[in-house]
Amino acid sequence: MNEKKSFFIDSNIIIEAFKKNGLKDAFLIWQRILDLFLEHDFFINLVVKNEVAYHLYVKRKLLSIEDLRALLKAFKNLPIVEEIEDDMLRLMENYNLKPNDALILATCKYYQVPYLVSLDTDFEKPCKGEGITLINIPQRFEEILKTQ
Repeated sequence: MNEKKSFFIDSNIIIEAFKKNGLKDAFLIWQRILDLFLEHDFFINLVVKNEVAYHLYVKRKLLSIEDLRALLKAFKNLPIVEEIEDDMLRLMENYNLKPNDALILATCKYYQVPYLVSLDTDFEKPCKGEGITLINIPQRFEEILKTQ
């Protein structure tokens, strides 16, 4: 049996999986996350909660407030502390990241979450530079799951 792994889930995976014509890769990764929810740790932060709430409840009305609450509570929350806010600025400067993306990457670094699951290509260079493994296609997710 593989060891328990920790993954940070970006909002685009969740949002695209819930959209009627969402991206196929997001849907396939989402299906694997659901399959493995009890075997591994899946994290989000306030940035992801805000983006998911906006897109699935406010903008598209794809979830009721009760369903949104349940969805967000299913993940383990990583609070954004002052050190993460400070690192956000460094990441924005070093990699030209948007503030929300920098907060996500800084959260992964601070809590030592080795895997970031995202379809956002803006993370490719920063993840490599910061020692975080970006999982952006289903095949990469499967490769990581097979490793010890």
